[in-house]
Amino acid sequence: MPVKVLCVITGSMGYEGITAISMKYAAHYDERVQVDFVSPKAPPEGIRLQAEKMGGKIFVTGSRVKRPVRYIRRLKKIVREGGYDAVHVNGSSCLMALDLWAAKAGGAGVRIAHSHNTYCRHRALHALLRPAFDRLYTHAWACGEEAGKWLFRERPFRIARIGVETERFAFDEAARRQVREQFAPGGETLILCAANFLAAKNHGFLLEAFAGRTGKSRLMLAGDGPLRGEIEEKIRALGLEKDALPLGRRDDVARLMQGCDILALPSLHEGFPNVLMEAQCAGMEILASENVTRRADVTGLIRFLPLEKAAWAAALSEKAPENRGEQSARAVKRIVQAGYDMETCAREMEEFYLETAGEKET
Repeated sequence: MPVKVLCVITGSMGYEGITAISMKYAAHYDERVQVDFVSPKAPPEGIRLQAEKMGGKIFVTGSRVKRPVRYIRRLKKIVREGGYDAVHVNGSSCLMALDLWAAKAGGAGVRIAHSHNTYCRHRALHALLRPAFDRLYTHAWACGEEAGKWLFRERPFRIARIGVETERFAFDEAARRQVREQFAPGGETLILCAANFLAAKNHGFLLEAFAGRTGKSRLMLAGDGPLRGEIEEKIRALGLEKDALPLGRRDDVARLMQGCDILALPSLHEGFPNVLMEAQCAGMEILASENVTRRADVTGLIRFLPLEKAAWAAALSEKAPENRGEQSARAVKRIVQAGYDMETCAREMEEFYLETAGEKET
């Protein structure tokens, strides 16, 4: 019998972020580990089909904030009836106490609290649930040092590195030509921001800095989200309709990275953004805000900037170097050496599940 793992996505399942990482990991496990998923809302059809292709199920529970008692009852039933060996809860706050409580009541001996950010919206609930949260998890994980300290404070935690598919994102000259023929026929510098339209991603600041740049360049915004309409309106207000392109959700971010020269991530807060690892594989020049962890810079390709428009406008005006192939090859080598390739990271997580499957409540 395979080890059964229930992966709880507290922020709902979509095509990016925690969902994408969790499903990539699950796809790399062998037949000894079976992963099912929990989401507050029904996922897109493509996500459901992807899970089913891996032999997994997706359970929809409803909101844990609006109806917490119903949520706990439903999740407890899922855990108990599924006989899961481990429940892996992904979030960024002590609200995970609700998921962990349900997992414990459902009989799961292994309950992982996995921190993915350094911020939460529900501060009062976060503080209120702290005592319960600290008692309910059996294993503490974080995507990075800062995310771990934010959630677990002085308690010990394990950093679970986020793996990157190095072969998929390594530099591809043919893909670069195709992208540039489509988006930069005049030899423009292409700047990419691959992030959903959320307040934390700070698109408005990026547009204002981009409006002050010099030289021929275009800004490509790959992603979707609740603030997309607001950002599109800002593009019109700044007169950037020809040079700032909202591309929507894309399945070909790896290809876009080959043709683009600079990746921009002016986030207000982050955990450990996987997009930075992907861009390093592609050999891109990368601009990130000082709010992003320095530990993401495995290759030396990331420049961390304060959130000052003049500094960003100047950096966005610079020409990217031409030796992309060489930069990519060096970056991939360093990423593999640092243990951030997907195969290594997925294997470590799989081995953890296998080793802890027999653990019971103490």
